[in-house]
Amino acid sequence: MSRSIFIALMVMMGLSPSLVSANCMRGDEIDLRKVDRAVFDNIQVTDQGNIGICYAHAATTLIDFIRNARKSERYQMALDPMSAAILSTTQTEDELEGGHVCNVVNGLMKAGYGCGYSGVTVKQVKGFGMGIHSKLVNQVFMPYVTKEKKFQPVDPKFFPRGFRKNNESLLSSEQKKYLENMDEFFKGFLVELKLRDIPRKQLPGDQQLFEFFQNVYVKNRWASLESDVSYLVIRSACENSKFPMPKISCSEYSNTQSELIDIVDDGLRRGLPTGASICSAFLANKNYKGANTNGTTKSDCGEHAVVIIGKREQSGFCQYLIRNSWGYGARYDWENSNGDIWVDEFALKANFYEAQVVR
Repeated sequence: MSRSIFIALMVMMGLSPSLVSANCMRGDEIDLRKVDRAVFDNIQVTDQGNIGICYAHAATTLIDFIRNARKSERYQMALDPMSAAILSTTQTEDELEGGHVCNVVNGLMKAGYGCGYSGVTVKQVKGFGMGIHSKLVNQVFMPYVTKEKKFQPVDPKFFPRGFRKNNESLLSSEQKKYLENMDEFFKGFLVELKLRDIPRKQLPGDQQLFEFFQNVYVKNRWASLESDVSYLVIRSACENSKFPMPKISCSEYSNTQSELIDIVDDGLRRGLPTGASICSAFLANKNYKGANTNGTTKSDCGEHAVVIIGKREQSGFCQYLIRNSWGYGARYDWENSNGDIWVDEFALKANFYEAQVVR
């Protein structure tokens, strides 16, 4: 298909021809997986499962690239995204399920160490559909992970007794139904702790935990049981696989889409991957456009963090290679290259709202 015909088709589809770049020459290709295979042999495609820490997967991929390229201490041991999310949120205002790439980098730098990948991120607890809040992790369990001491007790001032009773009139029917089943849910949680070798004596008392569950749910703060138990499990793996962080920095850019592409191109020319905040909806629908020119996104965008690791010419146009965190088996509306995805430049631009560069 000729370029003129293709542009005409784009106009018919409502896509701007200006989104097509002319900077891809015939035969051009940069694939960082091929440039230094020894580096990417230690950086595998990961799967975040149902846990919303895509930002940590993107950050650890960028950091591991630097660690491998510099052959830093224990560079062949990949960073665990789950522990990276936990460690970094102690240094920032991010929630565990919804953070920022550069905050992970900066948080790990401040902590001074990272933890090796143990597979905890993808070994989630199955069979529970009811939700509890990540405050349970932030307030009670996470201090044990990051400060290496016993779990902190629930602060009664943070969740006062009688909270549920005093707010009964504010509960939705779904919340009331959930709380009616709290006894069964709580017993299930204790079983999971036992199965995962979490020392029960190090946890707050049953009554405190029970009230904690009720109160955080009433406050409409959602997370999943499988996420929270995974956060608990990570502690032992983290303690046994620490290594120091190299000296790195992370820069964040919220420019126009064309300028963001230029940042990616510049990185690839220098042999560096680039973090990208994108609308995940276009990965399953080539025609989706979710990023506005003013840096905002549409409500159904599905804000997501990935890493761009390559670029090539395809039929006279540019395509970019995205490393995602949905595992090898995810289905896309694009060519899947062993878990990485080749996407057209005009589609990437229409869904690209922020870039991160780690040096």
